[in-house]
Order: sequence, then structure tokens, then C-alpha cells
Amino acid sequence: MAEHVLKRLFDPPEDSNIYTAIPSTQFIDPLFNNQEVWMVISHLPTGKAPGYDGIDNLILKILHKKFNILLTSIFNKCMELRHFPSSLKIDNTILFQKTGKDPQQISSHRLISLLTTIRKASHTKAHLPYEV
Repeated sequence: MAEHVLKRLFDPPEDSNIYTAIPSTQFIDPLFNNQEVWMVISHLPTGKAPGYDGIDNLILKILHKKFNILLTSIFNKCMELRHFPSSLKIDNTILFQKTGKDPQQISSHRLISLLTTIRKASHTKAHLPYEV
């Protein structure tokens, strides 16, 4: 299952050279292990609005408990290729009008960007404590 998902996310177009674009001597960040991924996933707050993909943090937690190698493989493939799939970069941007402000003024609005849960989780590794 993990290989099927990875192939769908990372299979480049015919004319793409993404797999050969990274020199083999280039420094690559350390890869995720299952414990690090679980630490990130377990700290995601539940009850928050999902992003474009509609995947709630609770669903991601359940998914990782059942198929822990899947998310670890996706995150590591992103690190190895230094590429994050475009389908996971899409966000929902919501415009809220501030209370009592003129709706015609741009400063009267607040933008909120809802990122995909997988994107948020994959970008959290830099904030992990090193005791893992």
C-alpha cells in the first residue's frame, strides 16, 4: 500500500527530470523514523479545520496507528527527493472581515490559510526535540 501511494504522489511527468536533478553528493537531511513521525502526529491538535485535502488531524492520527510506515515513507521520500508533491501544497485561504470595519478596505480583512495536515506534519520535524 505504501509503495502504491508513493508512486501516485511522486511519479513525475514523462518530461520531468526530478529524480536526476539532485547531485548524489548533496547533503540530505536525516530521514524520519516511525517514532519521530508519531511524535509529530500525536501533537497535532484535534478539532481544527482541515486543509484542502479534507483530512482532519484525528484521521491522520488513526491512519498512522494503522499504517505507520505509510506516512514515514511519504515524509522520507520528500526528504530524499527534496520535493514536496504539488497536490499536498494546495491550501484553502479564507478571508474574514474584521468586526466593525469597512468591508471595502483591504485592512478590514484577515486571511487565514488552512494547510493540508500532511504538509503541517512534514514540516514539523525541525521543531522536534533531539531526545527522540
